[in-house]
Amino acid sequence: MSPKPGGSRAGSADAAFDIWLQRGLRDVYGEVAEEPIPPEILALIENSRKT
Repeated sequence: MSPKPGGSRAGSADAAFDIWLQRGLRDVYGEVAEEPIPPEILALIENSRKT
């Protein structure tokens, strides 16, 4: 989210919240998100695309 034109305080508060949230989620789920996708799940995805 980009700040609103005119540099409103609400826009910078929204940007600060977004940064705080992204960092918190990365701290909690970062390792899990970096794990490889199991081949079984990849096969399910590929099969669903064919039908």
